[in-house]
Amino acid sequence: VYSLGEHIQIGMKSTLTLGYARTGLGGSALGIQNSVSQIGTLGGYLVIIAVFSLTTAAGNYGILFAVAAVLAGISLLCSLKITGSSETDRNKRRFYFHKKYTKYYMLEMFYGARKQVFFTFGPYVLILFYGANAAMISLLFAVSAIACFFASPIVGRIIDKVGYKTVMIADTLILVLVCFFYGFAHHLFPRDIAFIVCCINYVLDAVISLASMASNIYVQDLSDNPDETKATISTGVSINHLITIFIALFGGWI
Repeated sequence: VYSLGEHIQIGMKSTLTLGYARTGLGGSALGIQNSVSQIGTLGGYLVIIAVFSLTTAAGNYGILFAVAAVLAGISLLCSLKITGSSETDRNKRRFYFHKKYTKYYMLEMFYGARKQVFFTFGPYVLILFYGANAAMISLLFAVSAIACFFASPIVGRIIDKVGYKTVMIADTLILVLVCFFYGFAHHLFPRDIAFIVCCINYVLDAVISLASMASNIYVQDLSDNPDETKATISTGVSINHLITIFIALFGGWI
């Protein structure tokens, strides 16, 4: 349920951002939006670091979820304050499949699979194989959030400047190296150094995942109108989420 909510948020944010972005500056707009969202992410990780650094009692989990509930309640109050019409236009398509978006649908499948594997088994390796505790993992997440905060606008501007295709190809090539060193670092380096290499690669994975913004620009470039862009991105997010479910089950079975 949490993952589904996260995917819905991503689709909505991307669509709204592209809808309000100036022509030719979609990447920059997505970069700034993503950068701002990292502020809240960083704040959450800092809370976890503080709590688990002060004490390691199991009861702390209740405190953390209570804080999360309060923050969710504040978000609810802010949402209730929104004014304006939010009625659904039943004439507009919510899902859109077209041959010209075949590559985009396939990319979303691979993005979803890759993200789920790394999101689930990245921390899994650090915790079980290298003995990282909750504070250490949260610190790593916080560093990733800080890196993404600064890198996101830069990646957005790069997408606008060199084009989405170049960014997507570079993202894939770098990702191959990241995954290789993450999985085989303990065969290539001493244990302590391998742990540092994995942490660095985890942060690099978070940064290069920002390149997925390029796929949204790709859709906008192919679309004939904003409604088609919105429907296609929503469909892509759904495909991403669907493959995520099966990859998670398959990874757990392995």
